[in-house]
Amino acid sequence: MFSHDFTFSDDIIDPGFKMYEQILKFAVHKLRIPMNLVRILLLFLSFWSFAQISAQDKEFAKRIIAELSSAELHGRGYYENGVNRAADLIVDYLKDLKINPLNASFKQEFDFDINTFPKNLIVKIDDVELKPATDFFIEPNSGPAKGTFNVLRINDNLVDTISYLDSLKKLDLSSTFLVSGKSNNRNSNLFALNARGYIFTSKSLYWRLSGSNVQKKYTSLVISDSIIPLTAKTITVDIEPKFLSSFKNNNVLATIPAVEQSDSFMVFTAHYDHLGIMGPNCMFPGANDNASGVAMLLELGKYFSANPLQNYNIALMFFAAEEVGLYGSQHYVANPIFPLKNISCLINFDMVGTGSGGLAIVNGKANNRITSVIQNLNAEHQWFSDIRIGGASCSSDHCYFAKENVPAIFLFTRGEEHRFYHVPQDRAEILPLTKWHELQSLVITLSRQWEEN
Repeated sequence: MFSHDFTFSDDIIDPGFKMYEQILKFAVHKLRIPMNLVRILLLFLSFWSFAQISAQDKEFAKRIIAELSSAELHGRGYYENGVNRAADLIVDYLKDLKINPLNASFKQEFDFDINTFPKNLIVKIDDVELKPATDFFIEPNSGPAKGTFNVLRINDNLVDTISYLDSLKKLDLSSTFLVSGKSNNRNSNLFALNARGYIFTSKSLYWRLSGSNVQKKYTSLVISDSIIPLTAKTITVDIEPKFLSSFKNNNVLATIPAVEQSDSFMVFTAHYDHLGIMGPNCMFPGANDNASGVAMLLELGKYFSANPLQNYNIALMFFAAEEVGLYGSQHYVANPIFPLKNISCLINFDMVGTGSGGLAIVNGKANNRITSVIQNLNAEHQWFSDIRIGGASCSSDHCYFAKENVPAIFLFTRGEEHRFYHVPQDRAEILPLTKWHELQSLVITLSRQWEEN
C-alpha cells in the first residue's frame, strides 16, 4: 500500500472551532439564549473560521493531488492494482481526519470486467514508429495484434451506402487495417467487415476507457491525421492487451453526523479512478481528472468534521470506475447505504483545478433550487466571473442519482490555464487550483444556507 508521510495534528484544526463550541454551549445552557439566535451566531463564526482556513496556502490539496497523481499509483488504473491503492490512500486520509465510515467499513466492493494494456504497445506506419499518447491512442476494447498488415483507406463519403459496403465485403480484409477519417462518427457497419483492424484519424487525441469491458478480435487505433499519409501502405503492430475478469475495486464512503440527530443528508461525491497506463511507458496521472475532486472532498471533510451541520448529515462518496462507465456510482445507487430519498442535495466534483473562465453546473436546469442558491451567492460574493447552467448529461457520477430523482448537480471549473484532458500532461505540478478557495467558500456557504432554508 502506498503510504503518505503526513498526519494531521490538532494544530491543523482551527482552535477557534473548539473555543466557540464551548461559547455556544454556555450560551444555550447557562444564558438560555434562544436556539435560533445561537444558530445565527454559529453561522457567523463558521464563516469566520473558514476565512482563517482559506487564508492558508493550498498545500493540503496540493499534497493530496500529488500523491494521487504519482507514479507509484500508476494512473489510478488496474496495473499493479493502482486504483485500489488509491482507495487505501483516501481511507488513510479519512482516518487521519477522524471521519467515520458511512457503513461498517469505508469500502463498498463491486467488480467488473476490464481490458488493459500493460505490455507491448508498438505501432509503425511504413516503418515510422509512432509515440503512444502523442501520435496515437489504442481503442479500449482492442484485441491483440502482432505483425505487418496492409492499410486500405476507405471512402468516407460512400461509407453509408449499401453498395459501397457490399463491395468491401467482397474483399479479404483478414490482413488489412481499414482507415477512416470519421473518428467521431463511426459507422458500426465497418466493424461487420471483419477487417484485421481499424484506424480512425483525428485532429485532437485523447484516451477514453468507455467500452473497455470487452475485448474484441480486431485491433482499433486513433491516429493523428497529420501522422498517417494518404500514401501509407503498411502498419506494423505489437499489441498485447490483458483482459481482467471480475476485477474487484471499491467505492469509499464516509460520513460526518449532524449536530442534532437527523435522517437527511448533504452528499458530496467525486471519482478517484483514472485511466492508468497505456503500454509500459505511458502513464496518465489524472491530476485535474479527478485527483482535484478527491482533494476537494477531503478539504470539505476537514472543514465539516470540525464544523458539522446542525440538521444535515454529510456524506462523502469517492467512486471508483467512473472512467469505464460510471460503474461505481451506478453500483452505489443500486445498493445505497441509506435511502436515496434522504438526500436533500448532492454535489459531484469532477475537474475543479481551474476556474479563470468560470464555473459550470451540469444538470443545473433540472435543479432550480440548487442552481438559484449558487447564482445568488455568487452574485453577492463574486467568486466566479461566469456561471454556465447546463442541462441533463450522463457525463459523471451525478447521473444515476439524478435518474432516481435525487437533487444532484455536477460542478466543474473552466479555464484556459489547464486544458489537459485524458492525456499524460494532466500532471499535479502544473495544476493551478485557480479558484480553489472560492469553490470551497461557495459550497460551504451553500451548505449553511441550505439548512437555514
